[in-house]
Amino acid sequence: MKKRKRQPNAGKPAISDFLFELGSIKRLPRSGWLTVGIQNPETVAEHVYRTAVIGMLLAREEGACEFKVVRMCLLHDLHEGRTADLHTAARRYAKIDVKKTTGEIFSDKKFEFGREFFELCGEFENGKTTEAIVARDADRLECLVQAKEYLDLGNKYAADWIMGAGKLLKTKTAKEWAKGIAKRDSNAWLLKIRE
Repeated sequence: MKKRKRQPNAGKPAISDFLFELGSIKRLPRSGWLTVGIQNPETVAEHVYRTAVIGMLLAREEGACEFKVVRMCLLHDLHEGRTADLHTAARRYAKIDVKKTTGEIFSDKKFEFGREFFELCGEFENGKTTEAIVARDADRLECLVQAKEYLDLGNKYAADWIMGAGKLLKTKTAKEWAKGIAKRDSNAWLLKIRE
């Protein structure tokens, strides 16, 4: 990675504000799960973490740039700290301008790297490059994994997420993994190490 020239005092308040803004998604529950009775659903930040790890693994399998995919995964839902995590039904009535929101978060006036992060978010939203396709599959696959966990805990409505997310997957690897995830007990790993 190319070393950047640093401006000694540029952006310090902006960096502090950005780091605090990151905290907003740590406290924001994923609203779709609330609609089906999950009492304490994962937060957006928890979703983002597992999405990034899935993205890292998928990128390796699909021959995509791992670094770029992980960065897209880490940034893909940051706008929800400002707009809330609107579930599918709510999005029928409210239009979120992701481009405008991410543009304000990563304003060039605030960050020397703002343009780069803004472009990564736009690439993810457009979903046309190999890295964006892989990152979007990671996002959907994480939803599928979370749904399987909730299904195994007894929430029958989570099965809809498994089928819905599975239908949207594009990469061969994600489709294969989705089949395995849907069949596997989400606690099998734990039961195995207890033997």
